[in-house]
Amino acid sequence: MPSHVKKIPAAPVAMIDFSSAKSKKQKLDDAIAGRTELQNACQDFRQEELTQPQVQAVEEETRNQSLSPIWFSQRAGRITASRLKQVLQTSLAQPSKSLIKSICYPEAHKFSTAATRYGCKYEATARKQYEGVQSLHHQGFSC
Repeated sequence: MPSHVKKIPAAPVAMIDFSSAKSKKQKLDDAIAGRTELQNACQDFRQEELTQPQVQAVEEETRNQSLSPIWFSQRAGRITASRLKQVLQTSLAQPSKSLIKSICYPEAHKFSTAATRYGCKYEATARKQYEGVQSLHHQGFSC
């Protein structure tokens, strides 16, 4: 007993855990092996697989990407390539609330800077110029 402790008060019997270390270890092992609360919740939100006609329809309706309102609705709840690194780095115990919101509500978290607005405005022009340059070097080139 440390020198500064003179007496250790007895705990009430109701507060004493009489279970064996073996049973405690078993409970811990069961908890580790079992699915977490988060994993169980994720099962409720698993999306059904899309049919080929559904995939085709979504692709056609979202070709214009951020110019299409359907594009944002189709991204809701999906981990997109632009968010994957953040998802893999967030804590499972305390996931980033802003990350969850940006995945669940993509329309409310639109990314826009002067550079991205400029890029969107001149994307078609840039594509035509790029196609013109590349078609000189590659037969049948188009993008």
